[in-house]
Amino acid sequence: MVRVEKLKNEIRKRNTNLEKLAEAIDIDTSTLYRKMRRNGETFSIGEAERIKQHLKLSKKEAMNIFFDD
Repeated sequence: MVRVEKLKNEIRKRNTNLEKLAEAIDIDTSTLYRKMRRNGETFSIGEAERIKQHLKLSKKEAMNIFFDD
C-alpha cells in the first residue's frame, strides 16, 4: 500500500504538484488523483519507478513510500 501522505510531502518538498507529476510519468491527471485517493488502484512498478526518478527519491525514500514495512 502506498503511503500517500509521504508521497504528497515529497511532492511538496520538491516544489511540484500532481499535475506536473502526472505529465512527467505519462499518466492522465485524473488517474493520478484516483490513485492518490486509494480507490482500489495502485501504482504499477513502472509508475513508481518514474515517480522515483522524477522526484529524485533515494531508493530508501521510494521503498518507504511504495511498500509497507
